[in-house]
Amino acid sequence: MDTLSDKKEKYDELYRTYHSIIEMQLSLSMDGVRAKKAWRSALSDIEVSVLSDVLAEVLNQAGYKILSHK
Repeated sequence: MDTLSDKKEKYDELYRTYHSIIEMQLSLSMDGVRAKKAWRSALSDIEVSVLSDVLAEVLNQAGYKILSHK
């Protein structure tokens, strides 16, 4: 049986993985071919709630950066 601590550890691990891939793509330090491979691996064990949290945060930050530099 999973404890709350186990779930938090899994959430944090997935969050870091998804966040890292997105950040590498946005900074262009990961090309499309490598990104596809990374996403296929990361999403094989997808947790939609974690992915939605990461996307909301990272895309909001990226949008803010874009708009504040105009």
